[in-house]
Amino acid sequence: MLIDLGGLYTVDDVTIEGVGNPGNSIGFSVYVGTSSDLATLEAGTPIGTVPSQLGGTPWTDGFSVSTSSPIQYVLYDVTTSNPNPTVGLGGSDGLDDAYASTILVDEAPEMGTFGLMAAGLLAWGFIRHSRP
Repeated sequence: MLIDLGGLYTVDDVTIEGVGNPGNSIGFSVYVGTSSDLATLEAGTPIGTVPSQLGGTPWTDGFSVSTSSPIQYVLYDVTTSNPNPTVGLGGSDGLDDAYASTILVDEAPEMGTFGLMAAGLLAWGFIRHSRP
């Protein structure tokens, strides 16, 4: 699943949530970058890989983005699956459905935000200190 953020953003982390089908498991890798070409994204280093996530109960996996360069695309790439044929899901093709229900991308705060917070704390400290 390729997600287009609609522009370039510097992000801190990517969180993937899902439930999946009981008795099934799925493995996946997460890539980020500026190219919408799947082969180009997959040629890079994933920001995270989960070898096996069991379905049937809610799960959450978070991955830190270790680059300060802006990204535009997030790729959730299913790498392995273990369908449960008795449930009738996944069929004989060997693939369970890619059951990430939510993919959250947390944008890094701008440097101006830090400056405003520091100025506010400095002013608050000065006012508090100058009171008798």
